[in-house]
Amino acid sequence: MTPRERILALLRGKAPDRVPWFGDPDYWATALIAQQRKPQDFKESAGYIPWRRSLGVGFYLQGFFPFKTLLDLEERAWHEGNRRYRELVTPRGTLRE
Repeated sequence: MTPRERILALLRGKAPDRVPWFGDPDYWATALIAQQRKPQDFKESAGYIPWRRSLGVGFYLQGFFPFKTLLDLEERAWHEGNRRYRELVTPRGTLRE
C-alpha cells in the first residue's frame, strides 16, 4: 500500500498493511538550507513535495486549516464575588465553567 492508501484504509475503517508514517522532515530541510545543500526557497519550491515523497513520508499541513469553523453560539462571562463564570449558549444547550 502507498501512504495515501494506508490513510484512506484507516478512514474507511479498514486495517492498513502497516502504520502510516507522517513524519515531519521540515527541521531537516531547514538544516539542509542552512548548510547550503538546498536552496533558500526550497520549502516553498516545487521540489519540496517530491523530496518528501522520495523519503516515503506522508504529507500533512501543520497549522493549516482549509475550512472555516462556523459556530452558532453566544458567549457570556461574569464574576460573582471571587468566582468567575463563563457560558457558551448553543442551539443544543448551554455549557458553563
